[in-house]
Amino acid sequence: MDRLKQFFACRHFAEFRARIRSRTSFQAALVELFLQGRIRSYVLAYLSVQEGEDFEGADGYDTHIPLFISQLLRNLGRVSLCSLNLPLWKLNVHIDIDPLVNLRSLYSLLLFGHRGRKTSLVTRAGIAWQRLVFQLKAKLVSAVMRMTLWRTIGRRQNDGFIRLLRFPGVRRLLAVAILVLFPSAHELTEPEWLSLLNRIEDYFVRRLNDLTAALPEQSLSNHGVIKLVKVAFGTIVGRVSVRDAHEANNSEFIFNTFRIAYCWGITYPLVDNVLDSSSTVQAVREQLTLALTNIFNSEKSTACSGLADEGCDPGVREVSERLREALSLVPSARLKAARSLLGNLLESHRRDSRRRISTIGLSTEESVRSEVMIDTALKSALVRLATMELCGIEVEELTISGCLVRSLFNQLGDDLWDIYEDADDDRVTPYTLFLLNGGGGNPFDFYFRYTAFMTDGFSRRRRTAALMGFCETLRDSLLSLRDRPEDSLDVAGNIAGLIERAKQQSASNFVQEVPHVDFDAVLFAFEKAMLELLPS
Repeated sequence: MDRLKQFFACRHFAEFRARIRSRTSFQAALVELFLQGRIRSYVLAYLSVQEGEDFEGADGYDTHIPLFISQLLRNLGRVSLCSLNLPLWKLNVHIDIDPLVNLRSLYSLLLFGHRGRKTSLVTRAGIAWQRLVFQLKAKLVSAVMRMTLWRTIGRRQNDGFIRLLRFPGVRRLLAVAILVLFPSAHELTEPEWLSLLNRIEDYFVRRLNDLTAALPEQSLSNHGVIKLVKVAFGTIVGRVSVRDAHEANNSEFIFNTFRIAYCWGITYPLVDNVLDSSSTVQAVREQLTLALTNIFNSEKSTACSGLADEGCDPGVREVSERLREALSLVPSARLKAARSLLGNLLESHRRDSRRRISTIGLSTEESVRSEVMIDTALKSALVRLATMELCGIEVEELTISGCLVRSLFNQLGDDLWDIYEDADDDRVTPYTLFLLNGGGGNPFDFYFRYTAFMTDGFSRRRRTAALMGFCETLRDSLLSLRDRPEDSLDVAGNIAGLIERAKQQSASNFVQEVPHVDFDAVLFAFEKAMLELLPS
C-alpha cells in the first residue's frame, strides 16, 4: 500500500480532483473516467484478474475488444470525440465541446507546475482557464443531451423510444458500435447495413417499451439498467469470440447477437434484483421462480402457467418471453447443458433470497456462515458460466474452478461496497452477517487476505492492479457513507481496523483518493448523471 501511496502521490490525483471542484454528477463522472485513462495499464491488468483472460496483450489478444479498450482510454482527451455543428447562413460552424480535452490540458499544466519549486502565475492562470472551459463544456454537453432526450422521449414514452432510436446521432452511434463490436460488419453492403439498422431499431423499440412497463422501481435504483448493459456487452464479446459456431450470414449473426445479449441482460433487473429485494411480494416471487423452473425444464412452457393473463406479473411475463427467445438462439449441441446450468443458477438465487437477516437469528451456526460464503462465490460464478453456455462457448472443468476463484474476489468487493444497501434490504452477505450478528471470521480481513492469495504468482502489475481494486472498494464504501445520517454499523471503523491490522496506517487517508481501476464505479457515475438528465 505504501508503494501505491507513492504512485498516486507523484501523479497528484488528489490535487487534480481538488482543482476541478466538480459541481454536477456529470462533471464528477468525467473526472473519474479521465483518471481511469491515466492508469489504463492497470485497468487492463485488473480486467485480466477479474476475467481470467489476457487484456494486456502480453500473450496476444484473444479478441479485438481489449485493444479497443486500451486505445479508447489512451486517447481520452487527446482528440475531441464530441463536437457541435451549427449551420449559420451558408456555413457550417464546427465547435469542439469535448470536456475531456480540457481535463487533459489541466492535468498537463498541473504536472508541469510541479517540476519547479513554485507554480508560476502563468501556470495557475492556465489551470483556472482550463477548469472554467471544462465546466462550461460539461454544462453545454449536458444541455444538449437533455434537449435531445426531451425532443425524442419527452413525456410520451411509447413514441419517444421510436424517435430516440431513429435520431440521426443515435443511429450513427449504433453503426459505430456495430463496427467496433463485430469485425465481420465491414463486409456488409449498403443495403445490408440499412436493413440491419432498421431491424435493430424495430426490435428495440418494442423491447424497451415492454421493459419500461415491467421494470420495478427498486430494480432501477439498484443499478438494474447499467448492469443490463454490462451483461449484454459481455454476451456480445463472448458470442463474437466463437463466431464460427453461429449463423453464417453476417447480418443475421449481428442481429441475433443483439437479441440474445438483450434477452440475457434483462435477467439482472427482472430476476436478480427482484429475487434479492425484500420489497418483492411473495406472489411475484413464486410466479417468477415457477416460470423460470418451467422454462429451464421444458421447451413448451408458458410465462405464467396456470394463471390468467391479468394475474401474471408484467416483469415475470417479460423475462419469461425473453429467456425463451434467448434459448432459441443457443446452438442445439449446447442447449441441454445451458438449461441445466440455468436451473442451477435459479436454485442458487432461491437459496440466497430465502435468507434474511431478520429471520436468520443471532446465534448463527458456523455452517450457515460457510453456506453464505459458498453461495457468495457460487451465484456470481454461475452467471458467468451461464453466459458462456448461451454464447456457445464450451465450459471445461478448469474453466469452472477458475471462475469460482475469481467470482469470490469480485463478489466480496461488490458486497463490501453495498453493505448498507444490503442491510436496509434485509439481505444476508458475509458483511451484513458479521456486522449485525457478530461472531465468526471477519470478512473485511478475509477479503484482504484473499486478494493477496488469489494474485500470488501473478505479474507485479496484476498484483498491484488487484490491490488498487481492493483500495478502490474501500474508498467507494467510505464515500457511500456520506449519503447516510450515521454509520450505525461502524463500517468506517471496520475499514480503519483492517488497514491498521495490515500495518498500513499511513494508507488510511490515501484510499479515499484512489482512482477507479474497475469500470463499474465509472459506469455507475454516468448512470447517476444520465438519470438526472432524463425527463421526469
